[in-house]
Amino acid sequence: MTGNALDVITYCEGERYMALARILRLPVILMLTCIACSLLTGSANSATLTITGTSISTSSTRDGCTITLGYQITSDAATTAYLVATLIGPNSSNDTVKDLLPSGQSVSVTAGTNWYYRNFMVNLPPNASTAGALYDVKYAVNWGTSSAPPVTQYDILTMLSPISVRIPILMYHKIGDALYSQYWITTSMLATHMDALKAYGYTAVTCRDLMDMRAGLKPIPPKPVQITFDGGYENFLADALPTISARGFKMTLFQLVYYMGMDNSWDGDNNPLLYFMSLSELNQAYNTGYVDLQSHSMKHSDLTTCTSSTRTYELVTSRQTLQGYYPGEPIDFFCYPYGSYNLTAEKATRDAGYFGAYAAWGGIETTSSNKWALKRIPIYWDTVTDYDPNNASKFFLNMIGDPMPLPTVVPSFVSYLDPVTNVVIPNNELKWGQTVKVRIIVSNTAAAADAAMTLVLDNDSDRAMELYTTAMRRIHRRI
Repeated sequence: MTGNALDVITYCEGERYMALARILRLPVILMLTCIACSLLTGSANSATLTITGTSISTSSTRDGCTITLGYQITSDAATTAYLVATLIGPNSSNDTVKDLLPSGQSVSVTAGTNWYYRNFMVNLPPNASTAGALYDVKYAVNWGTSSAPPVTQYDILTMLSPISVRIPILMYHKIGDALYSQYWITTSMLATHMDALKAYGYTAVTCRDLMDMRAGLKPIPPKPVQITFDGGYENFLADALPTISARGFKMTLFQLVYYMGMDNSWDGDNNPLLYFMSLSELNQAYNTGYVDLQSHSMKHSDLTTCTSSTRTYELVTSRQTLQGYYPGEPIDFFCYPYGSYNLTAEKATRDAGYFGAYAAWGGIETTSSNKWALKRIPIYWDTVTDYDPNNASKFFLNMIGDPMPLPTVVPSFVSYLDPVTNVVIPNNELKWGQTVKVRIIVSNTAAAADAAMTLVLDNDSDRAMELYTTAMRRIHRRI
């Protein structure tokens, strides 16, 4: 045999395949094609790549935005490569923005020098620098067991502050026909809450809507609100979903995954015993199009006290399980069990691939600046929709930051008319059993209001009448 090493390999392989072809009575051309494919594959695995240029689609961005990164790659052979990127801010311990694709974006690289592009979602970790902070963009290309030397662009990307979004985020748990504990409200109470939101011009948004608004990707409605439910009990499907969807509102369901189809005997609030929705029931809820499905963990472990492995189980397994059930639904948001979180829990949530997380308390979310601990307003059984000045903090409109301006209605003159002729009765001479029409003149120096009035006959005279306003809880702001 003569020739170079490749010729020798080709000759030997050819002799072997031709002999095999004779035995199997296969065409020699087919066998030579197999040889060529084998040699091409070997060539691809031995490619050498270098990054010769980079580009970025914008000079500034915000958390939650997607940027496009360009890689100019020179390769001496065709191969499959992975485009990797990392953002590094001024405080590297807090400002390292990892690639959401751990292995990078797969691309087919051809021989020669060419440009390749990938999208990179900016998902800032807790306490990351914004407000004009400069981030380095680090590009790298991996293939096979090799990697190209990374190229870092300095001061290329300015991280802007998120847009401030003021939003009441309501937290509900259990809906039914009675108030068994603070976590319960009745269906009629829920209906009244939703009617108030609709009457006052609120727009219900989802988790992704909120993130897109703070990123500047969606306009902020005049009065946004988010309606959230924790757990995923059967009464969510039976009572909450039809009540809320009938008003045209979407709602977010933070589903406990492990207990689907089981009862809540493990929970301290289990009288009466409730069942979580089964997968079939969850499908019914999801298919209505009104449910923004997200994770509330697997078994409701406290992320601030559990082990690292349990924390991973609660965060990663719950997300992967729900994504397996609903491949088209991005499970990108998490609700902390017990509302309990710390910096460790926040970082673990981000590392698990989520884009934001919700606490259980805190009141109205006034800026949405810390997306890893978004505030919520717990709606408990003592929330009222009739205003009581002695219980103003539990008045629903006050809780969502839309307080009712109280009117100052003062009656100044009362006259009595004949109900048929509308003629004023002289001297207000009234008799027992007489039917009259009452004309009341009042002054109001504050907000417009509907006021219910009560007339009471004085015990000492059948002529003198006293005018009283009803209790303030009967006064409602005019819509």
